[in-house]
Amino acid sequence: MANISNVKLDISQVPGQPKQKKVTVSYQIRFNSAEELAGSVFKESVTIRGNDVGPDQHLFRLKSLFVKAQPGVLNRSFSKNVHREKLDEDDDFGFFGVKISFQDEVYANVCLEPFNPQGDSSNSNEIVRFF
Repeated sequence: MANISNVKLDISQVPGQPKQKKVTVSYQIRFNSAEELAGSVFKESVTIRGNDVGPDQHLFRLKSLFVKAQPGVLNRSFSKNVHREKLDEDDDFGFFGVKISFQDEVYANVCLEPFNPQGDSSNSNEIVRFF
């Protein structure tokens, strides 16, 4: 199976846009020799998630695409500007007019799933006549 390594999340301020954050995820993919020889295709998805006491929250999908196995290390990096509220996974609330904010814990998840094409069939129009 392909190996994903060195996953790094970076969140920075978008200059001149105080409510916008630039979210960047970078990582490396290494396919095994069998996948390379077969030309295997994988569905690649990068999501941003919030770390919680219960189940972690899906905050948003950064990227979703297909990638074909190839020799060597494949270096990936994807960025997206988002409103800061998309990263606010621990909701803030007010108490007697005082805003209470909690620190947010976010991380990137990179997933590769083997793409298995499925067959399809379809019928033509029907012709009715004597042959």
